[in-house]
Amino acid sequence: MGIPCNLCGGGERQVLESSPDGVCAVRCGDCGFIFLDPAPVVASCSHYDEEYYRPWIEEQATPRQALWQKRLKLLNGCHGVGRLLDAGCGNGDFLRLAKGGGWEVLGTEVSDWAVRHIQERLGLDARQGDLLSLDLEEGSFDVVTLWHVLEHTTDPLANLRKARRLLKEDGVLVLALPNASNHLFRAAYALGKMRFLRYYTPGEREVHLWHFTAETLQKMLEKAGFKVVRVGIDHSALRLPNKIVESAADLLWRLTGLNWSEALEAVAVKQP
Repeated sequence: MGIPCNLCGGGERQVLESSPDGVCAVRCGDCGFIFLDPAPVVASCSHYDEEYYRPWIEEQATPRQALWQKRLKLLNGCHGVGRLLDAGCGNGDFLRLAKGGGWEVLGTEVSDWAVRHIQERLGLDARQGDLLSLDLEEGSFDVVTLWHVLEHTTDPLANLRKARRLLKEDGVLVLALPNASNHLFRAAYALGKMRFLRYYTPGEREVHLWHFTAETLQKMLEKAGFKVVRVGIDHSALRLPNKIVESAADLLWRLTGLNWSEALEAVAVKQP
């Protein structure tokens, strides 16, 4: 038996794939949650430097700006303007946009370069660290966002419970992350690359320790003390081929209710 399932604590698992370094992608036999076991040694966050973020700031600037505007519109539709915590805020573009839209903003980020960039160049409040390591005032935020962060954390359930404690009584959690049921993208990847998309590859820079479906994401949010408003599609594709697959997944979801998108988007409200 390896590490217990972070969702249900179960020890039964089915091996989906294995790697030369001994890391396996497994599915919990009790709840269906997919995760890496044993957890690989995650590379240092030092690679989240200026070189890493340069494409965000330069050639990807326009599509990323459109993505952040779409996400800000989502926030504004979920809650009136208030105090926002963006956990894992990257280079701060979403913080800057939200600030311009009237939100009081605070960001957290493990990258020291990103924190300096946000503080010195954007003039915004950012703290180095993650939700579990930082001492933030409980019950002080109207909205907490986690944009493609939860899958990288060592304990996603603990992070969601911490996010809940940081929210006010009517607070809202909004997050996005990869979809383990991304069957359309996996098919397109296999056709284009002539190989199957793996859950984990040794030496990769950004490891996804946990692989959520819409069902397991909803279960974990509820276990963490949230009422799930919806779990839908995160329309975050930046490249044309991904946008085509995303559109096909959106049509399938609307026609059948099957969420086979590349990424999930969830909105949840703090439960008493």
